Amino acid sequence: MKHVIVKYFGLIIDHPGKNIIYGESGIIYKLENIGGYQATIYKTSHGFESELEQARKTYPMYSLITAGLMFSVLLPKYMERVAELRSKGMPIEIDQSLL
Repeated sequence: MKHVIVKYFGLIIDHPGKNIIYGESGIIYKLENIGGYQATIYKTSHGFESELEQARKTYPMYSLITAGLMFSVLLPKYMERVAELRSKGMPIEIDQSLL
């Protein structure tokens, strides 16, 4: 039996940062958790591609950024915040699925 791996893709419009963030759904979910973003996940490549194109037309001044790059920027900030809260005596648990 042949196994097929299906990848879903997601899109985040970051209005405060003026970014269009796109990528594989797994990393998009992580960005939702640590960055507080609201994402849309697409189950077809056509749906994703057409929405990405529409976002680029709607927000031409926004930067187009991969989800992996945005995650690499946000994760250290998230970890710093966790360390800061722990130093103040707050028992903060890190969701290991984010790492």
